[in-house]
Amino acid sequence: MKFKKICLAVLFLLAAAMLLCGCMQIRVDFHRDGSGTATLEIASSEEAEIVQAELDRVLAAINAFGDSTKLEKKSFTATEGGYQAEIRFRRIGELKGVGEYNFLSGDRFAEDINKRSVIRRLSSGTYPTLQNYDGSLVTAAGDMPTILPRSVAGEQWTPDEFLENCSADVSVFSFVSYLGDNVTSVTLRFPGKVLAASDLGVTVIDKNTVRLTPVQARMTHSRVEDSSVQQETRETNIYAGYVLFEPSVSTAWFAVLGIAVVGIGALVFCGFRFHWGRRIRSGKFLQFFRREWGLFVMLVPGTLLMVVFCYIPMAGLVVAFKDYNVADGIFGSEWVGLENFLEMFEPQYHFWRTLRNTVVIALLKFVVRYPASIILALLFSMLVYRSLKKIVQ
Repeated sequence: MKFKKICLAVLFLLAAAMLLCGCMQIRVDFHRDGSGTATLEIASSEEAEIVQAELDRVLAAINAFGDSTKLEKKSFTATEGGYQAEIRFRRIGELKGVGEYNFLSGDRFAEDINKRSVIRRLSSGTYPTLQNYDGSLVTAAGDMPTILPRSVAGEQWTPDEFLENCSADVSVFSFVSYLGDNVTSVTLRFPGKVLAASDLGVTVIDKNTVRLTPVQARMTHSRVEDSSVQQETRETNIYAGYVLFEPSVSTAWFAVLGIAVVGIGALVFCGFRFHWGRRIRSGKFLQFFRREWGLFVMLVPGTLLMVVFCYIPMAGLVVAFKDYNVADGIFGSEWVGLENFLEMFEPQYHFWRTLRNTVVIALLKFVVRYPASIILALLFSMLVYRSLKKIVQ
């Protein structure tokens, strides 16, 4: 563990010296569930291979800190002033080692005492102690700036007024990060209309976009090296605040509704065009239904049972493609695609051994079960005492 922390510390220093030798701007596009993509504009004069290698190492260190793959590099290209990297992230509330983030519906945010206390702590200048992915602990070393909520119209709110506006129809994104050195600005684009935001370092650009600028504060950075604690107190760029926004209606619902309307319209048009109504009324099936309607009524209870207990539960199969957790439920959990299936091939799960055991057990069942049942039936039929044969059978 000690060796791992030392390696992460060295990694952090290399990343800061090589990857962020100039300055960096970040653009973040959120999805409705808190996942999204981050575009990094890196101003650097280093070779592309060096910058890309350091970026990969930093991402690997962050993913290792959280014990799961939360960040994934999608592209890395050279630009006029440096490089541009696009990184996909899963739900930002689960991201560890780079700050403390919450991305929740307003009612869930207000009901959770730990979440809503963020608003009150920041309003009194109380900032949390955070552990970064390099193993260092960062704490406030002096008086910290206070942060209060403010509506888009410019009206100053109290923390209680902000929490009163946290309903099921809105969402809240809160953030505290002490990794702001060399990051000049962060632009956040939300999937909805921004209603309010914190008043320090947060500027509303348009109805769904805000820009964050760092605030300097005196912080103490503690790190364990060679069985001793090394502390450094210095001015640090920090990002802290929150945004209240109203999510827009998902375009998927419009697409489904449009397809349904087009499909129904096509059926109605074809019905009038090809006289389907006349054919159905004069068809043999309708005549049979009118004559034997009682049989179809008897089918209704069995059909309902089959639909309720066989087909409706099949919707739960979607859990195989999600990162399931009890709090969000099956349909609220994060969509991860085939990640759960690909994880089976990792060495610690011994996929090929498991596959071999499954096939061997299935073959043994087939070879042993059926002959054994037939042999047992033949033995029963050869019993001499009829009364014992009936009891055993």
